[in-house]
Amino acid sequence: MKDLPTDEEMEAGRTRYREEQRGYAVSLRYDRNDDAFVLALRSGSRLAIPRIAIEELRDVPSAELENVVLNPEGGAVCYAPFDTHISVPGLVRDVTGAADWLARGGSTKTPAKVQAARKNGAKGGRPKKTAA
Repeated sequence: MKDLPTDEEMEAGRTRYREEQRGYAVSLRYDRNDDAFVLALRSGSRLAIPRIAIEELRDVPSAELENVVLNPEGGAVCYAPFDTHISVPGLVRDVTGAADWLARGGSTKTPAKVQAARKNGAKGGRPKKTAA
């Protein structure tokens, strides 16, 4: 029979779990020279985001930009005086254009796709959904 874990082992496991489940970003800093925020992601990547690219922070006075922080979970960029909370995944998606790129993924029209669509259309197209 297997021994039950000790309290110390349980706490170590909880700590590991919390670290593994931590949000998307691990740090955020403002770079005055580039007027940009440097976001370090959990994946190890770093992303420099020009302040002008973040609509919610465009009007924040320069002296206040050091007060823009990452929330403890790493999922949002926050600026308390404006009660601003910006989703890290949304911010990354917006500044990288990933949403546009992903949306176009299957919409490319190639001669092979056109031919396949016509062939399938000749067979009657997509089958009708049946009631369950």
